Amino acid sequence: MQENKLTTNLQGISSSYDKLIFNEQGKDTNEAMDDKDRQGKYINALNTIRELLTKNDTAELIHSIDDDQAKKIVKKKILDYLKHEELNVEGFSDPTKLAEELYKDITGLSFLEKYLERDDVEEIDGNAWDDIEIITLKGWEKIEDKFQSKHHAIDIVRKMVELGGKNLNNKTPQVDSFLGTGLRISAAISPIVDEEVGIIFSIRKQRMKVFSREDFMEIGTCQEEEYDLIKCLLSNGMSIGIGGETNSGKTAFMQSILYDIAKEGKDRICTMEEDTREISLIYKDQDKKKTISRVIHTKTRPSEDEKRNVSPDDILKLLLRFNPNIIAPAEMRGKEAMTAQESARTGHAVITSFHAEDVTGGYFRMLTMCMMSGTNLSEDLLLGLLVRAFPFMVIIEQLPDRTRKVTKIFEATGYEAREKKIKGRLLYQYKVMGKEVDETGRITKIIGKHEKVHHITDKTAAKLFNKGVGIDTIRRFAGEAWSRESVELQKVMDDFIFE
Repeated sequence: MQENKLTTNLQGISSSYDKLIFNEQGKDTNEAMDDKDRQGKYINALNTIRELLTKNDTAELIHSIDDDQAKKIVKKKILDYLKHEELNVEGFSDPTKLAEELYKDITGLSFLEKYLERDDVEEIDGNAWDDIEIITLKGWEKIEDKFQSKHHAIDIVRKMVELGGKNLNNKTPQVDSFLGTGLRISAAISPIVDEEVGIIFSIRKQRMKVFSREDFMEIGTCQEEEYDLIKCLLSNGMSIGIGGETNSGKTAFMQSILYDIAKEGKDRICTMEEDTREISLIYKDQDKKKTISRVIHTKTRPSEDEKRNVSPDDILKLLLRFNPNIIAPAEMRGKEAMTAQESARTGHAVITSFHAEDVTGGYFRMLTMCMMSGTNLSEDLLLGLLVRAFPFMVIIEQLPDRTRKVTKIFEATGYEAREKKIKGRLLYQYKVMGKEVDETGRITKIIGKHEKVHHITDKTAAKLFNKGVGIDTIRRFAGEAWSRESVELQKVMDDFIFE
């Protein structure tokens, strides 16, 4: 019982020094007191070094999670602090060894480290201290690894949260934290979750790799023609909304399209993200000396102080002054949608994402966000404007087998106010045809296919032609029967028909 109590007081620390203390049996009272004294000195050194690192070396501490050079710097800092503060612990005659153990206890993430280092792991989810699963591009799986105890789990996750400048304790039992290395952490402890569960958490990794067109073909996210159409539309001035649920792959897909455009160095692209930056579109030549892309990356700065707060809407209005060809608010959640749709109707191509389950839901989601701006426009008028601003809607879904698919690409042609319906045509869809299950009934594979349903409208084809897109490319999307005469006819229609 005494051993368990001491282990609990250490909050799960599991260094080699713990073994030195607890693994020896049959000690008398004096020896136990000496051990307790040494343990106290170690914890004092640990707290002192952690405080100094947090105060003076935050950047290096954060980057040491996945940067070998930063690890070396932090370990050298620990050694310097030990000497400067004259800290020593019996059992560690070599200060370098003590510094190594302190480093492990300050930054060590137990078995989580090997999953954080794997490129294919997107997310690590803890349903309890002893129930962990990972998510990869191929789906989800439960892992055999688990923490030593609920206290150990809380301590490890708390370390990560604190590196992001947040606290996880009785006063704040629920927290969201971000580390500059590209890790988003959400966690909760008792009383929000049951005491025996210990902790629940979700660690989401920013994808360091930009997925290519070929990657999406290989994993079946979409077919070539779908990807190429979206890129063609965006690079020729037409705006696109991407709807999907959380973790459906919206940002990864959008980044891939934008990166392909950025590599060509023709269009000026401005991105906007909230709090943290996940999208990276900088492209350099082979020698890494000259920047080919024309990209500006920005992010918001939330603050309770109104004068210091920089909102998504503020950023979007700023970016309009930088002559962008393409504006990319990574994810819209509020009134910035009003500025985005105005930008899309005044000569800028806008690509953005938001939470929506289907095409109609996507337009009504944008409507809701626009209404947050306090506009006096009617809902019907605003929906009509949104259809003109974002004539294309892409829906991405994460299917029951955890694979991501572009399930719909829709071209809107108008809004019918009386029936409250979005008019248009479905261009492509993913058709589910069956499923495979394992012995437990869990769906292991969704069987389906991507299929083309309709060609793009003559109006869109005419716009592409007028932008200089080749006829062969246009016919790929508009059908082999499309001709230049369609452009002349469309000009006449535009003169007399107003939606």
